[in-house]
Amino acid sequence: QAGDTVELTVTNNLTSEVDTAQWVIEAIPSTVSIDTPFGCGNTITAGGVTPFQIAFTTTISPNPGAGEQVTFQNYDNGSPNGNTYTLPTDASGRVTQTYFVATIPGTIGLTATYQGTTSNLCEVSVEP
Repeated sequence: QAGDTVELTVTNNLTSEVDTAQWVIEAIPSTVSIDTPFGCGNTITAGGVTPFQIAFTTTISPNPGAGEQVTFQNYDNGSPNGNTYTLPTDASGRVTQTYFVATIPGTIGLTATYQGTTSNLCEVSVEP
């Protein structure tokens, strides 16, 4: 894992000389992306449905597998609403959440942070 030290020992069988070298494993930077079925930044029509449901899918790449913790920040109309929480990834390295837009017209958004890397804000605006 990142931060671990790996040591290699080489012994010369002719001279019995022993050499060692150490390396510290560096982290592979992850990317964190969020999308919705409608696409981030788009405006959609609720068609009279209130509240309106929007599913956000967060993908960590490369795939870290299941159980990795991702921290989320919700946004309402462009501003953080104070609602932060942490959820685990599934086996595909994803987390999917469904949110309800209670006030229409309105904009709901999300950022996700994994191991210090934060996604771009994904927002979707909903009209009546």
